[in-house]
Amino acid sequence: MVRPAIHDVIRPSRLRYHNIQCWHNAAIGLAGYLLGDWDLVAEALNSPFGYHAQLRNGVNQDGQWWEGSWGYHFYALDALLALAEAAYHCGDSLYDETLRSMFEAPLLAAMPDGSLPAFNDSSRIHLRDKDAYEIALRRYGEVRFAEPLRNASRPSTRSLLYGMRPLPDPPATSTGCRVMADSGYAILSHGSGPSATWACLKYGPPGGDHGHLDKNNLVLYHRGHMVLDDPGVSGYLTPFANGWCKTTV
Repeated sequence: MVRPAIHDVIRPSRLRYHNIQCWHNAAIGLAGYLLGDWDLVAEALNSPFGYHAQLRNGVNQDGQWWEGSWGYHFYALDALLALAEAAYHCGDSLYDETLRSMFEAPLLAAMPDGSLPAFNDSSRIHLRDKDAYEIALRRYGEVRFAEPLRNASRPSTRSLLYGMRPLPDPPATSTGCRVMADSGYAILSHGSGPSATWACLKYGPPGGDHGHLDKNNLVLYHRGHMVLDDPGVSGYLTPFANGWCKTTV
């Protein structure tokens, strides 16, 4: 069942540097590890649109997935992580600095309450809901990767299999004001904790099919509330998505 599914369904579809291609690579690679077919594993990892090519071409210098949408950032990351874990348990390490940067970027871009703005084709995302950090903390041992988990209920299978208890003590430093130049986020921050004030000017690249043209968009958070918000995107099959969310004056 597995081999025909790979050969007849997954392999014929090539999507270049794309979040769905990351899932195709995961399917091919996991099938290879399952079947002991090292040609499939090599294809998943080293082909022109394989795992390593996706990281080289799909992740910017800040660590964000190139489409500029936090929803698709984690969608691609979950696929990359599935293949990295399979490789890890088969004696190969794919946990390099580029994959690590994909966990760091959301921490740098997060608002004081731990949520991420609904930039491009995304909704507002809260990092406490992203159990990928259970694996990140386990594999990299970076204290900052425990931050999204501190206020999470942690009910997931990843928490059961990988979760550290107790969590390490929080780091002493905060992110402060910063510029994520490749993503195009200029962030000002004042205060600490959820009551802080935080503003982000979005000026970066368009983001392809899942991008929006709202350059110089300003998002403002103050004392636990959104003052100026980004609406993100509505349902793809409605005219509102392309007729409003993806347009500009």
